Formats: sequence, C-alpha cells, structure tokens
Amino acid sequence: MAATDTEFQHIALQRRGQVAVITLQRPDRLNALNRQMAQELHDVLDQLAGEFPETRAVEITGEGRGFCSGADVDGWVRELDANVDGIRE
Repeated sequence: MAATDTEFQHIALQRRGQVAVITLQRPDRLNALNRQMAQELHDVLDQLAGEFPETRAVEITGEGRGFCSGADVDGWVRELDANVDGIRE
C-alpha cells in the first residue's frame, strides 16, 4: 500500500495500485463534512487526476463507526455567524 506525501487534516489518502482510498477522519463528528474537509476532498481528487492519472477507482470510507453523517451544520452556522458579525462591524 503506497501513501502520498500530501498531508491533510481531515482526510487520508492511500493508493493501492490503480485504486485510491480516501478515508474521512473526523470520527468524533461521525465524519460530518465541514468546509475544510470539502476543500481537502476537492484537492485530493485534483491531485489524483494530475499526479496519478492511472487511478481507475476511488473508494471513500470513514474512520470510526460512521461513514459520513452529512454536513456539519453546526460548523457551517458558526462560520456564517462569524461572517455576519464581521459585516456588521
């Protein structure tokens, strides 16, 4: 199993021949998708397309007891609140 040099905070990438395995790594939040994880997923897919064009399949899995509980609504709301507060100032 080969790993890439790229480090992410909320996901991990491993390559097994022509298969890429992306693991969501926020088990404390049941791997809920926040803005940073969404950006990391976008970045890793771009990386695979650019650096590893031989990739034929991508498996996405989650660390812990849940694959992905959906969007981290709490995190998005806090972010929106912070943006609104910044606009008010």
